[in-house]
Order: sequence, then structure tokens, then C-alpha cells
Amino acid sequence: MPNASGGGSATNAGIDFQQRVSAWFLCAAYTGQRISQVLDLPIEVHIRAIAYESADFVDDLRIDCDQSCVIYLQIRKQCR
Repeated sequence: MPNASGGGSATNAGIDFQQRVSAWFLCAAYTGQRISQVLDLPIEVHIRAIAYESADFVDDLRIDCDQSCVIYLQIRKQCR
């Protein structure tokens, strides 16, 4: 009988991917890298704060930027 708890290797792969994406944004924040081009944003923004697993509706990654910009990311790994 399959385990319906949501655990297992697929969950671990998704969590690993989420951590890698989050780490990339942390490095971008630390180095002052512009993320606008990576996220295809119409304006230049710089990261001011990052929150993980927030209480927001989209909770995986919240990026607070200058210019009153907030970016929400729901990070999923697509397995094929």
C-alpha cells in the first residue's frame, strides 16, 4: 500500500531544490546582484530581506526589495 504521508524521495528532491533556489537568492542578496533580469522584471530591484516558509499565501520564499517591491516564489521541482 502506498504511503500517503507526502514523504519520500520525491519530497526530499523538492525540498533540496527549494533550498538550492533559496541559497541562490541569498548569495544574490549578499553580493548585491540584480535579480531583475533573472526574474524578467520590468524594473531594477535589489533584495532587502528574505523570508522562508512565511505565513503568506505563497510561502516558500518571500523577497522584499527596494522600491516597495515584494516577490513571492512558490518553488517546485518538475520531475520527468
